[in-house]
This record gives sequence, C-alpha cells and structure tokens, in this order.
Amino acid sequence: MSFQENVPGVGTSAGPAFCIVKGIPYLAWKGSGTDQGIYWSKASSLTPDSSGQYDWQTQTHIPNVGTSAAPTLASFGGSLYMAWKGMDGDNAIYFSRLDGSTWSPQQKLTAGTSTGPAMAGTGKGLILVWKGESDVDIWWFKSTDGKTWTAQATVPGVGGTSDTPVLAALGDDTYMAWKAEPGDNRLFWTKYHGDTNKWDAQQKITSGTSNGPGLTCDSNGAVWIAWKAASGDAVFYCSLTNEGKNQWSPQIRRSGIGTSDRPCLASPGKGENGIMMAWKGAGSDGGIYYGPLILQVASSVTYALARTNIGRGSSSSMAIEAQLTLNQNGSCTYSGTFWNEAVLKESWYCTFTVLDGNGHAYAFTSTGDIGPGTQPFTTSATNLAIAQNWAGIVLTSPPPGGFAWHSGDSDDVWGSILGAIEATGVAIKDVFEVIGKALASAGEGGGEAGSEPSGE
Repeated sequence: MSFQENVPGVGTSAGPAFCIVKGIPYLAWKGSGTDQGIYWSKASSLTPDSSGQYDWQTQTHIPNVGTSAAPTLASFGGSLYMAWKGMDGDNAIYFSRLDGSTWSPQQKLTAGTSTGPAMAGTGKGLILVWKGESDVDIWWFKSTDGKTWTAQATVPGVGGTSDTPVLAALGDDTYMAWKAEPGDNRLFWTKYHGDTNKWDAQQKITSGTSNGPGLTCDSNGAVWIAWKAASGDAVFYCSLTNEGKNQWSPQIRRSGIGTSDRPCLASPGKGENGIMMAWKGAGSDGGIYYGPLILQVASSVTYALARTNIGRGSSSSMAIEAQLTLNQNGSCTYSGTFWNEAVLKESWYCTFTVLDGNGHAYAFTSTGDIGPGTQPFTTSATNLAIAQNWAGIVLTSPPPGGFAWHSGDSDDVWGSILGAIEATGVAIKDVFEVIGKALASAGEGGGEAGSEPSGE
C-alpha cells in the first residue's frame, strides 16, 4: 500500500484545492515559488488504477489571473466554481466558473482578504468565507445563483483567525472550521443552518495547528477534519462523533506523509473509507500529493520472538521467547516465557521494540526474578500512542526485538535495553514505553507512557 501518490509535473508554494463534480476529481493550485499563476487539472474517474493513482491530465494554466495564496474550489448545480485572492499587493477576491474546459472571465467580488477565501456549495447556493483584509475577523456572504452575492458581514458568534477558514457542505447546511487568532493554535468549528440563515456559536475541536485545516462531510453525513501539526510537518485527523455534545474521535496521525501547509479533503462516497486528501509536500518540497485519508490496514497484528538462548558464560544457561499482540484501539498484550537453566537465581528484563514509520519506537518491557526453572509472563496495557500511529506501525517492516538481562547491576541492564532500541536508528527521546518499567527511570530521556506527540 502506498502512503501517497504524486501529481506528476506540477508544483506549488501553497496548499492545493480539491473538489469532486459529477464523479470527476479536480485540483487547482498556485504556482511554485514566485509563480503566482493559477493552474488546474482533472482525472477521468474517481476510481484510481491498481496502484492507487489517478490519471491526472497535464496541468493547464488559467490565463489572465493570478494569486499569492491557495485558491478554493466548490461544486454547485453540477458546475465547478473557483475563488481566489489577487496577486501580491491585491487583496481583492475573484471568482470564476468552469465552462467545459474554459474558465469564465474573472469576477471581482466586493471583499478583501490577506490569506485567501474558502467556498462550499450547498443545496441552496454557494457560501464564501474569508479572513479579513486587515483584521482577524471571519467574513462571509452567499449566492443563490453563482452570479450575485449578498452584502458581506462578519460571521456572528465566532473568534478571529490568522489563516483561511474552511467549509464543508452537508445538504443545505455548512460546517466551518478555522485556526484561532495569531499566537493561538486551537481549532474551532461552527455550523450554518441554511433553512434559518443562522450560525451556531463556536466550539473548540482541539489544539495544535499552525495553519487552517481541511474539512469534509463523508457520504454518511459524518464531519471529518485534518490539519498540520503546530510544530513539524505531521498531519492529524479526527471526526465529529456527537455534534450535540461536541465530541470528536481521538486524533490520529496520517502515516507516511508531511506538509508545510493546510491539507484539503474531498469525499467521493464509500463513507469514511472513501475520503481523499491532497496536500503540498513538507518543507521546501513543492510537489502536490494525494491519497486516502484513512489507510486501510489490519485491525490487529502479532509479532513473535522465537526462543533465544542468552546465557552468561554458557549459551544455554538462560532463554527467552515472547509474543506481542497490538490492536488498533491501542490495547497491547506482551507475553512469553523465561528459562533459567543455571544454578543461581537471576533477575531479568526483556524489552521488545516496535517502529511506527514516523521516527518513533515503542518499548514493551517485562521483568522477573527466577531461580532454576521456568517463568511465564503476561502484561497488558492500552496506549493512545499506539492508536494514533496505528497505520504506520502495521505498514512498517516487522520490528526488531531487543532484549537484555542482569543479575543485580541495573545500569548494565538499562544500557543494554537502550542500546537495543538505539540499534533501530530511533533516538532515545522518541521511545515510548508502553508496558513494564518506564524507560524514563533510567535517566535517558525516555518518553512517558502515552506521551506520543499529537497535533498539539
């Protein structure tokens, strides 16, 4: 399974726009670097080939228009619409419709923004929102015909933003999400009711983004949000599980990717498994990438460490075998058997490490004291970090196992355990102990159980 696919031959310095019209996926984006041109492409079908790739057409430059920020796309009445901020020094918002393969002449709207607008098509028309031109307020207006617009007004009952808000339509209603004001990395949301022309009061989703998020409603009516982390290029996502109580699912890291800007979401059907995401590459990577929001992987995985003899002075004096079972909800079971075939009593530790593909390792540790004989062990725990990084764990190569033992000298033991983990190429600060004795007690900077960095 591929973590991501690349749109060939294109580049951008801002997040792309992604929209589906009559079963056809469309992308639009600002050019890369100093190129302020607007480009677009489409694929012939929502069904990718066997490798997960869309057959994107060669990019087309839209003549006589330009932008310094990301454009936005929306579907309404079977047509595709685009809005965008002007070029550097031009804060006006412009608007156009795709007629066949040609965009209509741009229409200048009576609004201004410093970051770029967002747009969505409902059953009753188009909704357009944007951050103010010289303030942090969120402004909006709507159109019932895709031609004329109501007077602009601030969205009531919401705070400000430092970036472009985002919209997702569901029937006649529209959900909006946004990053808070400068210096505040929280995410908020509200809902516009098309039948009453009313906005709800804002509610908090989570903390932890440096950019505006992506938003969509899947074919089952569920609301999904994705965002770039406040620090670093990781992308996280979650869904609204109970709207009345403002309850959101645990945030999950989308494995194998990174972005320096906002991701965008589109829902072609098939419920949550059909949600597609597009994004700019991480850091200076100006490529445009796409793939499913939720990677389809097994819901449980088991790793086995066959019996291994580890004796001191004798290759058969002690032995260990272990089995580690992980589940998608974060529950873990670590079990096995320790054999002491020597004469003396021994204290032992055994640690097993798992990689998640995102630069972290998870350490499962068990310990015991045993004279000559056999000692089975079973330990269980539930760890949110496992759930947050589940796809990366399952899709990463089978993990290395590290084990260590001692008879009274704990410093030697911890050095052996940490050395086994370091051998995976993962820094000790990125190791999260899940079951057993906390690595942090060794004074080596190990993570606290459950302390996996999230979008916060």
